[in-house]
Amino acid sequence: MTLKGTKGAFLVIVLFLSFCVPRQSFGEGGVVVMTLKAKRGSTVVMMNRGQLDALASQPGITLAETAKLTVSTQIAVPVPFALGGGFIVAKPEALAAGLNATGLTSGATAESVADATAARDVIRAGASLAATNVVTGVSGGTVAGGVLVAAGIAGAIIAIANNDSTTNH
Repeated sequence: MTLKGTKGAFLVIVLFLSFCVPRQSFGEGGVVVMTLKAKRGSTVVMMNRGQLDALASQPGITLAETAKLTVSTQIAVPVPFALGGGFIVAKPEALAAGLNATGLTSGATAESVADATAARDVIRAGASLAATNVVTGVSGGTVAGGVLVAAGIAGAIIAIANNDSTTNH
C-alpha cells in the first residue's frame, strides 16, 4: 500500500501535528511564550492570560503594543497572539524576578532571560544587550531559515516520490 498525492501529504501533516506539536500550543492550560537557556538545560515558560497580567504587574515589567525600548538594557519578548499579542518589556533582571515571583519559573536569572528564545518572532534587545547577543547568539531568522530549508527539502522529496510512483512509460 502506498500513499499518493494529497491524501499522503495530509496524513503526514496530521501525524506530525499529533505527535510533534505540544498540546499546549493549542491553548490547553497555557501558551508557550519563551524558552529560557541555562547551562543545565532549558526551561519552557508557558502562561495563560491571567498569568501574563500578573507578570505585567511586577515591578519593572510592562506590556506594550510595540517593541519600543526606552532603556538600552531592556528586552522586548513577543507575546503570542493567543494571549493578545504585544510585547513584555523589561530589563532581564526585572523579568527574571517577575517570572520567579509569579511562580512561572523558579530560579530564572537575568542571564537566562537575556539568552531566551521566544515562541513568536524574536526577542528584541536594547543597544547594549543587542551587541552581546550578536556576538554570542543565533538569531531567530537563522533558525527560521533552517526550518524553511528543511520544509522545502521535505516537500521536494514528497513531490519526487509522487511523480516517480505515477509516471507511466
